[in-house]
Amino acid sequence: MSIKLSLKQKIVGVVVAGAVVLGAGGAVAWAQTGGGSSPSTAAPAQSADVPARALRPLARRAVHGDVVVKAKDGSYVTVTFDRGTVTAASATSVTLQRPDTNQPVTVAVDANTKVHGVTSAADLQVGKEAVVVSRSGTATQILQRAS
Repeated sequence: MSIKLSLKQKIVGVVVAGAVVLGAGGAVAWAQTGGGSSPSTAAPAQSADVPARALRPLARRAVHGDVVVKAKDGSYVTVTFDRGTVTAASATSVTLQRPDTNQPVTVAVDANTKVHGVTSAADLQVGKEAVVVSRSGTATQILQRAS
């Protein structure tokens, strides 16, 4: 059985995976610093066929993450996602204000950047929330709900 996912579902998957990786890393750091005083048993592994709708609430709350994904050519690449309020947008760059650190994040935009919800990066609405997926400082995907 083959399941086809939309681009939005794939990006949600990347965001969720990043949140899971970040959460797991925090748990490991907490455990290594003696955060727990009593021994614990391992939690059962989550099923690999969890429906995307079950992961959406987590993805909607994720603000930032770095995720290693398998590229079409079989290599592994690191992508970064950031969610925040657009403070500046042009044909060459986008700046978001992240809600967790209140720090601006600026990424370059090029001809290969795919924009969803608006026509182009220059058409992003300042003051409205967006999600940017980038690789090496250049946006690969930008999502902003159309008004």
